[in-house]
Amino acid sequence: MSQGELHKTHFFFKCLLVITLFLLIQLGNGKLSRASNESNLIAADNQHITLTSAKVRKIDNAVSRAKVWGTLLITASGSKKITYRTYGYADYQHKVRNTVTELYPLSSLQKAYTAFMIERLVSAGKIRLDENISAFYPQIKYAHQITIRELLNHTSGIQMAEPEPREVLHGDQAALNWTITHLTSTGIHKWNYSNANYTLLAGVITQITKRPFSTDLNSEIIQPLNLRETYIWDQLPTRSLVPDSYTATKTPLAPFMGTRPLLSSELGCGNLYSSITNYYTFINALQSQKLLNHAQFVQLMGTHAGYSGGIYYSSFFHHAEGADMNYHTFYYGTSQNKLTIIFFTNRCASMTTGNELIKTIHDIVLS
Repeated sequence: MSQGELHKTHFFFKCLLVITLFLLIQLGNGKLSRASNESNLIAADNQHITLTSAKVRKIDNAVSRAKVWGTLLITASGSKKITYRTYGYADYQHKVRNTVTELYPLSSLQKAYTAFMIERLVSAGKIRLDENISAFYPQIKYAHQITIRELLNHTSGIQMAEPEPREVLHGDQAALNWTITHLTSTGIHKWNYSNANYTLLAGVITQITKRPFSTDLNSEIIQPLNLRETYIWDQLPTRSLVPDSYTATKTPLAPFMGTRPLLSSELGCGNLYSSITNYYTFINALQSQKLLNHAQFVQLMGTHAGYSGGIYYSSFFHHAEGADMNYHTFYYGTSQNKLTIIFFTNRCASMTTGNELIKTIHDIVLS
């Protein structure tokens, strides 16, 4: 995800939080009716929400106006009822429509998987969140000042762009070496989003378990949750349907082909593919504390304002988004995950376009 898109995303959700707080203040002052409260407040977990056919039509129209293609998942009553919508084409040239079961690159949504795996090691007593990373990466400047928690929260002082290798990197260590070579450790422990933090976390996992990252991912997440449509990029079945990504403004439409070298460098932070249902299965199990007990979940979420463990948290909702190779992935959920919106897109003008569309869908569902 580019820094420009990241800053726009932060601004968008800060505005959303400000609006929510304003509505709560108005409610306390008696200026907001009960009906208005039920339809507008983001804290939707205590509401009875019905996703009617009329609302679905409004959502379809909103997606059409935004010129977005992809696969949408909405739950308005927790996991009891899931609504799917598909838009546009996986392969425009051959007129192959997008489907519910196709696989998308999760991009930064993968970070929550890596964070969960770290918490499992913490819970097992094999590492501490306040432990510095010098034992794992003595070659990184200021490693003795950087903790596991700071990698999780992007407050490590590490900065790195997203350079693309000239050729495919083979194996976890090659991806780690690429990251270590290209990162800059500043010693300034302020929030700065960087994929490098999560690649380093993936390397911590492999150093502790002495197994490939994909092996631990399989044993900790994929097998327990029976995720049959989740794969590391180089383990995709040959017959999997992966939609082409398209530029929203380019005419005529042409697929924007992602590169294998880039994927090979994104260990733990963007090299995982999943169907939208498999992603929902994971994120719902995480947020509903079925994968971790309450104490473990609170420990992972921490007290960091805003971002922790791959997810942005606020009082009433949490969200995550990713962007890579012109794919955009979005996750939004209320505090108890009663309302969940997940949108995997292969044609979307920008992260801002996608976030605005998520906000529109949210408002329609609660209307």
